[in-house]
Amino acid sequence: DHSDELPAAMLRSILVALIAASAAAFNAPASHAMRSLSSSRSAVSMGVQVQTTKPGNGVQPKAGQMVKAHYTGRLQDGTVFDSSRGFLRQPFQFQIGAGEVIKGWDVGILKMSVGEKATLTCTSDYGYGKNGAPPDIPPNAVLIFDVELCGVSGKPFF
Repeated sequence: DHSDELPAAMLRSILVALIAASAAAFNAPASHAMRSLSSSRSAVSMGVQVQTTKPGNGVQPKAGQMVKAHYTGRLQDGTVFDSSRGFLRQPFQFQIGAGEVIKGWDVGILKMSVGEKATLTCTSDYGYGKNGAPPDIPPNAVLIFDVELCGVSGKPFF
């Protein structure tokens, strides 16, 4: 009995036809549209991407709590513009979800757990936007942060 295969085959055909039609509408080959569609999951199109480099203990912060984090911020070309690491430097402390930091941090650090090390890649709309933060951060800059979530304390908003 192949009754389950027909709907799946039809759905595949419809999906391929839709991709080909949308590619034609934008005057691009369908194979290019298919590659773009399949690779878009790994690309940062808007927002923040969190890539864990060392897992934490599973305890995640909640909006309103105080968090402490060590970080190094750099531009896409590797230029370091800020860091909490170094001789006698302390972790940066702030209230998560309260708008005290760039949106990429408020959103990205909520996805981390205590002890976790991760790389946060923030598009400019989740960073300093079209104006940047002169002189260190140019307009429309993608920002890359190596972050270690050191601690969480206090009561959440909800």
